[in-house]
Amino acid sequence: NMEQSPGRGAMRAPRQESGTDPRQVDCYLAHLSGARCLCSTWVVCGRFLPAEHAGSLLAGRMRHNVAVNFFVVLSGFVTHWTNASRHLESRAEIWQFYIRRIAPVVLTTWFAMLLSLPVDVHSGFWHIVRCFLLVDNWHPGSFDWCPNHGTWTVASLLPCWLLYPLTRRWVATLETHSGAEGLVALAVVLWAVWSVPTLVLHVSRGGRLPIVYHNVSYHWACAMIPDFHVGVVAAALARHAASGEEPEREEGPEACCAAGAAPAPARRPHPRLPFLGTFLVRGGRLADMAAAVVAAAVLLLPACGQASVGGTGGTADRGGPRQGAEVLFDHGLSLLLAAFLYGSSDGTSAGRVARLLQHRGVSALGVYSFEVYL
Repeated sequence: NMEQSPGRGAMRAPRQESGTDPRQVDCYLAHLSGARCLCSTWVVCGRFLPAEHAGSLLAGRMRHNVAVNFFVVLSGFVTHWTNASRHLESRAEIWQFYIRRIAPVVLTTWFAMLLSLPVDVHSGFWHIVRCFLLVDNWHPGSFDWCPNHGTWTVASLLPCWLLYPLTRRWVATLETHSGAEGLVALAVVLWAVWSVPTLVLHVSRGGRLPIVYHNVSYHWACAMIPDFHVGVVAAALARHAASGEEPEREEGPEACCAAGAAPAPARRPHPRLPFLGTFLVRGGRLADMAAAVVAAAVLLLPACGQASVGGTGGTADRGGPRQGAEVLFDHGLSLLLAAFLYGSSDGTSAGRVARLLQHRGVSALGVYSFEVYL
């Protein structure tokens, strides 16, 4: 739940959007609680599920770094969705954003570390201090596990949140001058920051990526900045697609009361994919295709023998090189994850996956996903 501290109000967009009922805005992103529930459960299984009990899901258990990557992209998406219309110009407004955005997450993280201290007595004093200051992984060559292993993700998101008031201004300027095409180009460039060098190094080394490079490109505090901003750009694209189209309101209050599911949002025309010109595509179809490709990659690509990946203390973090398709799962799927968020923000056209995640039996548990993750 690092995407909106600590997540109880994560799906609420600013109310000053023209013609938008806050209740219906909440509905657009109601499925994100379900997605958080799924991903936090995935991370917990990756940390604690014995390999001999994983069965056909062994590859998915190993690759829970994809779930961590989704949390990072989602953090950027929801941060921009909820703050793009706010005024963040004065020093007081920026400080209010920092307090509202960071303080609840940091307090929860500190509490989780305190609970973990009795079983992590081997850590040195200054290491513990750096962990509580959330700066232990800011030096690319000095990463070590904090008392609570999930702390490193919060520490990696901290510079993203600190930079957001500035990058929000840059994204708005790019959208004004270059429109949706410029935003799509920016998302591709951000994705390429880690993915292209990783793939080039992987191929040049005969399909064996040194674990040192993995630790730098994944655990270093600044490593998540590009993925976070891929999420920011996805939110800007979603808002851009909706800005020129007035929602068609459904009649009556019963439109938001589907049994067993989250309230149904307003119906809108299908969004236009900016890089396809005048070709219209159903947003939910894009979201479903992106989710299907991610699931297929995680479950079907051959695993290369690591017991665990993705930053939870498994052998992949301390042992040999990353091999085969494993190099794709740190940052390589961030564009697909952003495409899912972009497409699934289309209200009643959000797609089958989003409608499944909206079910209250799933989304209600997502409220506590940050606590489960830690």
